[in-house]
Amino acid sequence: MGAACGADLPAFFARLDLTRPGLEPVRTAVATGDYPRAAASLKAYYQGRREPLFIDDRTARRRPTRPGRGRPRTRSSPGSMSSSASPRPSNTT
Repeated sequence: MGAACGADLPAFFARLDLTRPGLEPVRTAVATGDYPRAAASLKAYYQGRREPLFIDDRTARRRPTRPGRGRPRTRSSPGSMSSSASPRPSNTT
């Protein structure tokens, strides 16, 4: 970690709520002034967390549909007609 990053770490950790469950190692490292260890502990906390699920998790959500396109069209098989379709006129004259 570079010197420029280290200067901002006390201000960063001062903005966090370190009383939350699971952040005890981070709180201990901050209390002793060991900010690189606090950063590593915070990273481990986020990597090991199972909840909450992120709203922006693109693999867990369905694609939004545009208005008027909520359901995909389905094609009927040849020779079958739905009850709302009218019969085609024949080409015989």
